[in-house]
Amino acid sequence: MSEAVNAEADFVGTVEPEGADRLDEAALARWMGANVDGFRGPLHLTKFRGGQSNPTYKIEAASGNYVLRRKPFGVLLPSAHAVDREYRVQAGLAGSSALANQSGKSSPARSSTRRCSTDQPSSG
Repeated sequence: MSEAVNAEADFVGTVEPEGADRLDEAALARWMGANVDGFRGPLHLTKFRGGQSNPTYKIEAASGNYVLRRKPFGVLLPSAHAVDREYRVQAGLAGSSALANQSGKSSPARSSTRRCSTDQPSSG
């Protein structure tokens, strides 16, 4: 028999990235400095618990907090893990009231800041 899921322990909060989920924070800070308006480092990167299909990170920086989503590393089916499609949908909803919160009231969608189309992490 499988154990019951403890949603609070398994899906709430952040953890330090491990193994293949670790990213080059220095390279990320350079990219954000060059591509995200108003970004100021330094940054600290943690990974949200759960959501293993597309690892999701919290970036805390002097300029504010950001969320980073990426495809998992490795060989993937072309249509799998479509974070580029997520970006286009979120960018299209930015500023609209299309999203409902838990109380059923609509709230403005957050804007997607930038999309990096590189499949491989860069150290340069």
